[in-house]
Amino acid sequence: MGLFDMFKSKGIYSSLTSEQKQEMIKNGELKPLYLIGLRFGGSDKIDNMVYAPSQAVEQKNKIDDELENYMKQGRTVKGYMCIPSYKGKCSIPFKLKIQAFIDGTEQFVRNIDIW
Repeated sequence: MGLFDMFKSKGIYSSLTSEQKQEMIKNGELKPLYLIGLRFGGSDKIDNMVYAPSQAVEQKNKIDDELENYMKQGRTVKGYMCIPSYKGKCSIPFKLKIQAFIDGTEQFVRNIDIW
């Protein structure tokens, strides 16, 4: 059981200290997740990044793949937003909501439950 699993299973993730977060980043248990993917022109700066466990990063990449496939089909993707939600003072989001419009009218919504 990794440190992330310990925090998740005990329900004390919101009390994660800055030092513990840095240790989890160092150990690879938390990875950068870009709100607007780099492949879509998103910045690699801190204002476009949150830290999350690798499974959440993988889920976000799959959702970005899905949107990219729409674009490869010649469809338009507009109004893209990736909205993190937080609990308490924890700097790691517990949930992400990704939304966009495909061809102007078809609403695209995906949620990632992180913890």
